[in-house]
Amino acid sequence: MRLPAFFILCLCAGTTVYANELPEPFSGMMTLTDTTTARVSSYNRSGGNSDYFPVAPGETIDLADLDGAGIVRHLYFSIWGGEHYLRDLVLRAYWDGSESPCIEVPFGDFFGLGHERPRFFTSLMITLNPGDLGIFGTFGFNSYFPMPFANGAHITLTNEGTDPVVAVWYQIEYEKMEALPENLGRFHASWNRENLTKAVGEVQNVTLHEGINNTGDEIMWCLTPKVTVTWPVFS
Repeated sequence: MRLPAFFILCLCAGTTVYANELPEPFSGMMTLTDTTTARVSSYNRSGGNSDYFPVAPGETIDLADLDGAGIVRHLYFSIWGGEHYLRDLVLRAYWDGSESPCIEVPFGDFFGLGHERPRFFTSLMITLNPGDLGIFGTFGFNSYFPMPFANGAHITLTNEGTDPVVAVWYQIEYEKMEALPENLGRFHASWNRENLTKAVGEVQNVTLHEGINNTGDEIMWCLTPKVTVTWPVFS
């Protein structure tokens, strides 16, 4: 059996590690819970190998519609889309029957990509991994934010662009529970942007549009899109 590196270091140093002293998120590793793990995914409902969904312009697909109480533990996506799919696709989630989305963020921004450019990185809660870099050019998007819900969860993906998304592969892994622990908050994420500049040139929204600005106007302010993530506690 292999031990995590920090356990090995502590053992080698002759240090006793107590459960309440373990760093997050490892403090709950030894806590027994009465839960059941489950998963929803884009598997082929007919039993074939076409385990993905296309998303037409303006279309919304239901990724998950869960009953009861639980905690979403892992989101995984791999997408074959058009040039702007990272901003065209919008991820939304609704907890406990909420009519307004608790998550409403463009897909790429939710996974840490603020400029529609895939850049591989690894963090505790979000990762972007190299995927099939062949003809599809897809990547692996992962989120490990815990997302509790006490009375149902609904997660959707909408194509708000003009280009079709050829394929969306996904898995959503979660824990099913009888009830949530008390004082457990809900995951919220929102997206905000201010455009304080005006584009120059006849052709816009391309990397090199050969626009010429001889006056220096409208070049001082450019704010990066910001995603705000909160866990407001429900009373």
